[in-house]
Amino acid sequence: MQFTASALLICLGAMFISVEGCPKKIKTFFTGPPKNKMIVEYQGCYPGEAHHTAMEYQNIRLSLCNDHCYPTGSKYMGLIGNKCFCESFLETSEKRDDSECNEPCPGEKKEKCGNAKAQRWSAYTTAPKYP
Repeated sequence: MQFTASALLICLGAMFISVEGCPKKIKTFFTGPPKNKMIVEYQGCYPGEAHHTAMEYQNIRLSLCNDHCYPTGSKYMGLIGNKCFCESFLETSEKRDDSECNEPCPGEKKEKCGNAKAQRWSAYTTAPKYP
């Protein structure tokens, strides 16, 4: 009776049983964003001042606001000017046209931070820790 030896290999995080070594190409079937990315969704533009400022920061951006609001259990965060606040719900009947929230965030010009002069704030969902 003859036995052939096979080895359990770990190749790029995947486990293979092979006597030939790691394959040159490995197909992955993972979907979704990388685990180190924050996934927040823009919820729209809303009227009014920040009800309770969670933080005020000269270079506010989504990641700073999210890092404060998500651990509190808040489902939403709002940004207006250089202020961030946390919310449990949004009153969708008050939603305004997105063009009314046209100011970029001081810390990241690609992100929307409402419109302080028009008293409009940009609402986003919160997500697990931003890298």
